[in-house]
Amino acid sequence: MNKLTVMGISLIGLALAGCQSLPVSDKSQNTQASGNSMRNKQVISIEQLKNQRWQLAYVINSNGNILNLKNLQFSQSFGHFDITDNSNKAVYERVTSMAHIIDFNFGCNSFGTGMSLNSDTMMIDNTIIQTLIGCSDVEDDLTDALKGESQLNYDAKANRLTMTTHNNYRFVWDGIPKPQHQLPTIKDLESYQWELEYILANGMAEVGALSVPQDNPTKPRRYPMLSFDNGRANYSVGCNQLSSSFTMTPVGIANMINSVSTLMACPADVAKSEKILQQKMQGPSELKIMKFSKETAKLFQTSNDGSELVWQGTLKPDVKYGKGETLYL
Repeated sequence: MNKLTVMGISLIGLALAGCQSLPVSDKSQNTQASGNSMRNKQVISIEQLKNQRWQLAYVINSNGNILNLKNLQFSQSFGHFDITDNSNKAVYERVTSMAHIIDFNFGCNSFGTGMSLNSDTMMIDNTIIQTLIGCSDVEDDLTDALKGESQLNYDAKANRLTMTTHNNYRFVWDGIPKPQHQLPTIKDLESYQWELEYILANGMAEVGALSVPQDNPTKPRRYPMLSFDNGRANYSVGCNQLSSSFTMTPVGIANMINSVSTLMACPADVAKSEKILQQKMQGPSELKIMKFSKETAKLFQTSNDGSELVWQGTLKPDVKYGKGETLYL
């Protein structure tokens, strides 16, 4: 598999379980839906692709079996792709010359590369940037299937896109409204546990920025964490706990001041990452939020030095399930 790998964005690191095929007879309903889609075939435009997020409904492999994708579901909705302009994605400038970018995942790693559209034919570049979470081989199989040329069949009435790949896999996607940037409320900030995905600075994105190794080398790297609670921003790279008081303005500016820290002695590389993070968390930061579902969101933080920190948010358990009660026996 020809791909350019970059150290990884963490998506909540459960390893993928194996994907199993279901019997052909189990796919009759979906096959019928696909047949209806063929009769309603229309050519989809690049703008239609860009204006929606495409959620994976199911995959039929080259043997005609529907793949069981339930094991691919993690903290966020599995199986989707987004199309954007290459000019808005500085991280891809050295990877592809194609005019558009496709970002996709199947619930574990994140992938991205160039794509082009010519009538009903989509071409996806062979050079792929990906994160490095340990997942099953089925993820590689699906990614390999997407690379290269695919024929598109768009059912406008159902807003469903069928992608038939070079190796005769069929990916069926449902279009949903694409999330938009919003100004976060205090409640938004406090409802999620935030994990750093990447830092964008000087036109380049550093994926896995400020991550540090764990004591056990077989475990994945530890990523900076951030949470908001009672007027304070609490953050750490895995050693000391740091905290700053913060206030929000109506236009999304968070002012973080009066940083405090515990005083543990940290390894040199950890201390370096800790210092950089502490500097970026001081002073004014512009915050925007993008909500993908009821449980996941991304926080975009433009810090005082002009760099952008992108945080992946997972809904806190006490927000999702409610606060528990203390019982005395």
